[in-house]
Amino acid sequence: MKTTSSPKSLPARAGTSMDALALGPLPLEARVTLARRDVPGITWPDGVVVEILAAGLCRTDLYVADGTLAATPGVVLGHEAAGLVRAVGPAVTRLNPGVLVGLDPRVPCGECSGCSGDPASVPALAAPNDCLNPRRLGVELDGVFADFVAVPAACAYPIAAEVDALRAAYLEPVAAAMGALDAGLRPTDRGVIVGEGRIAELTARVLEHAGFSRPQILAPKALASRVPAGGLDFVIDAGLPDDGALAAMTAALRKRGTLVLKSRTARPRSFAPADWVAREITVVARAYGSFERAAEALADPALVLEDLFGSARPLAEYREVFAEGRRSEAVKLFFVPTRTLGGIG
Repeated sequence: MKTTSSPKSLPARAGTSMDALALGPLPLEARVTLARRDVPGITWPDGVVVEILAAGLCRTDLYVADGTLAATPGVVLGHEAAGLVRAVGPAVTRLNPGVLVGLDPRVPCGECSGCSGDPASVPALAAPNDCLNPRRLGVELDGVFADFVAVPAACAYPIAAEVDALRAAYLEPVAAAMGALDAGLRPTDRGVIVGEGRIAELTARVLEHAGFSRPQILAPKALASRVPAGGLDFVIDAGLPDDGALAAMTAALRKRGTLVLKSRTARPRSFAPADWVAREITVVARAYGSFERAAEALADPALVLEDLFGSARPLAEYREVFAEGRRSEAVKLFFVPTRTLGGIG
């Protein structure tokens, strides 16, 4: 795309304000309010404005809503989404208006050793994976539970136009599950996934899609009774393990086996590394795999995801959606703008 000296404008139909779920001053659920906010403009020279088609509710959003995870006062919540590029900054060369994109929620800080050190140019020079202190959509920066969001172009990944909006909005969870593919595991290795619900199931499907035999999924409390000590090449944590579960996961590994830590809990955990050292366990922490690879996988119908999806509701029904999300993580819940209800895709 030819670089221009000024950003392309938002479409006239966007108006000057939008609906957004933002933090208010009150405790717990009452902290979240449906507010009117200005439609964001281009924030970075190589930034884009994305019109949200679908946004997924995540455990992290619930932590922000109830105050477990500290966030910027008044921030717009949400970090998993897909939408259409509606405006591009003057330095954007790889995205055009109208392109369907999914989002990486990490925005590079521009100041750490992983970034260029030039805050004005960092979004073009530093990938979110390289930043040591990324700011997160829906936590430090305004997120995706809104009609529009502004992000650096480096955080927006093109997705095939024929992919359904809900499936496209699942880019971030698929990329997170793909972190296990970068942990040095081999398709011939024997392993299990420790966890329950949607996240563990997604991890199993991503591994199977990549050529692994489908790993068994075990609840943390079942691991010790179902797997003989020292019998596994790898164990993947996908379920917020407590201290006892970490010990059981370690015991299940053969000498020089691999423990892959994926889940993120707001509660501190303790562990004793003596067993890891004595048995030469490789401990790998992975937040995300490749977003490009995840976008390609979303276009492949062989990766079945739709049975992991729950309801898609307007932002105005956020109380019901948040309550359902707290009751169960069996399926992914989505917010969609009212204009797309009955015609998502």
